[in-house]
Amino acid sequence: MAHLIYGKDELLAAWAAKRMSHIGTQGFGPCKAVGVATGGTATDRLMAVCVYHAYNESYQTVQISMAACDPRWVSKATVRDLLSFPFLQYKVFKVYTVTPHESERTIRLNQRLGFTKEGVLRHQFGKGTHAVVCGMLWPEYKKKYLPNWDDGRSAIMNEMVH
Repeated sequence: MAHLIYGKDELLAAWAAKRMSHIGTQGFGPCKAVGVATGGTATDRLMAVCVYHAYNESYQTVQISMAACDPRWVSKATVRDLLSFPFLQYKVFKVYTVTPHESERTIRLNQRLGFTKEGVLRHQFGKGTHAVVCGMLWPEYKKKYLPNWDDGRSAIMNEMVH
């Protein structure tokens, strides 16, 4: 079972940025990050990092970016826990990803995780490299990852969709 690492935002975000050519040394700016490790000891290996950035409290949105070096990080429980941070703590209505169009495998993974492909931003990462935007709304997250959840947000959030 994966172990989540909190409280090391700068270190984890730098690890993720280094593995993402469209982020690189510029980094993510103000962000939070959660690591996914093989266990909870110093000898365990970091498998992935989820970075939460471009948070907009007024619009109830946050962008997330993922970097991984081991596909074993992906499980429904781990994804549920990683997405609970923006949806349950930030109380956002929407989480979105922005991925270079050449990263077809990542885009397919996003869709399998429940994200909806929303559009393409032409030449967003420089000439010839387009960005694919995928998003997930609170009701979609709740339905897929928390089917029995009800904290009073359900009715309010569902009204916002319709």
